[in-house]
Amino acid sequence: MKELAMLERFRDKKIAFVICTNEKNISLSSAGNFTVYNEERHFIEDMYLLSRCDHIIGPPSTFSIWASFYGCTPLYMIGELETKITDEIFKTNSKIY
Repeated sequence: MKELAMLERFRDKKIAFVICTNEKNISLSSAGNFTVYNEERHFIEDMYLLSRCDHIIGPPSTFSIWASFYGCTPLYMIGELETKITDEIFKTNSKIY
């Protein structure tokens, strides 16, 4: 979260992170002062939740793409950790395919 420079990118906004994963025992000890939601949910609930976010940042996966498609939500698929978050890196549905 810190490496993606989210505070700088969205400094005028209230930021919260939603973690959608089937992994167990995710440690949030390094989340610092970030608001992070990480609960066990059905994957359909996760997809709908992501689709309602303002932006999606996730791995290059069909799950992220479908959530973006369903909600017309701008998506950035994580590639290099050094990537600076700008409006230009987020793709909308018409630019993903």
